Amino acid sequence: MKVNIPRKDQRSEIGADGRPPEDGNQDCVPTALAAMAQALLGRPFTGDGFHDSAYGQGYLGLQNPARYVALMAANGLDMTYLDDAPARLVARAVAEINAGHPVLLAIPSDWGANPPRSQFAHMVAGCDTPDANTLVAMNPWGGFYQSQPLSWWQDRLARCSYQGIWIVKKGTPMTDTSGLGSGFAAFAQAHSLTCVSRDSAGRGEHTYAQDKGGASTFAAFAPTAEFPTGVILYYNQGTGEITPNKAPWVAAALWNRGEALRQQADQAESDLTAARQQITQLQAQVTQLHTQVTELQQQLGATGGADGNDAADQAIKALATALAAVKPS
Repeated sequence: MKVNIPRKDQRSEIGADGRPPEDGNQDCVPTALAAMAQALLGRPFTGDGFHDSAYGQGYLGLQNPARYVALMAANGLDMTYLDDAPARLVARAVAEINAGHPVLLAIPSDWGANPPRSQFAHMVAGCDTPDANTLVAMNPWGGFYQSQPLSWWQDRLARCSYQGIWIVKKGTPMTDTSGLGSGFAAFAQAHSLTCVSRDSAGRGEHTYAQDKGGASTFAAFAPTAEFPTGVILYYNQGTGEITPNKAPWVAAALWNRGEALRQQADQAESDLTAARQQITQLQAQVTQLHTQVTELQQQLGATGGADGNDAADQAIKALATALAAVKPS
């Protein structure tokens, strides 16, 4: 086998937490990637562990491979996305597998049907090419090695709702694409861009307009040899288009400065709120002392003369006079 990827069953593999996967029916992406990481790094990984790291414990639903780029990078693995004609993608997958690089391939979830008609994609880990016309992948739905002719893989990829492959290899971690949508993330990976528009919550993609066609968003990236002045990408949800602005560095710098000022304003507001809470607490204490003094005066009024507490009476009256000068506002 060109890449010694272990078999993993996305629905039954026990995670590091000792429990079966909560999202096992949808865990094809993390399970395939965990198998790749285990093969390349020689350390154990689980699909459920990957799932929890990328989406959080308890998440249920479909998963995007781009969400795992940062996790793979943290483990010293590059993920590169390619989108092309099915025949070219399968040919590239064969070349990468022959070079020892596993490939995440997409097939329809009803891959066994002729023809498949499912709108849902299923991910498998391409790992071997036993001859010039065959590709083998580890299929995490049950955990088995799926061997099919190249023409079969081309046909299934062409019919799949997810068009593209992901190549995984050791090397310098890829660009951090956390906080970016899949379109921006793919562009950043393809052009080795560094996002500079992340806010304090880690969001790199931001909405700047909202209309009937949907939201329009942008993300800013630092200068590179390809984009000497940096680049801002604009995404129109209505048309699905990503448009780069090749001269935005001043705008990006101003945006970053504005974000820094916003954070300072948030901190000042937090400090002011804390100060107001302290004032409220002090006012409550003063009110409580007024009440106590009144009670003592009432007690002394009833017994002070008989018990000879004139000195104490005078002290309490002095305290009452002092407190009277402190008026809660």
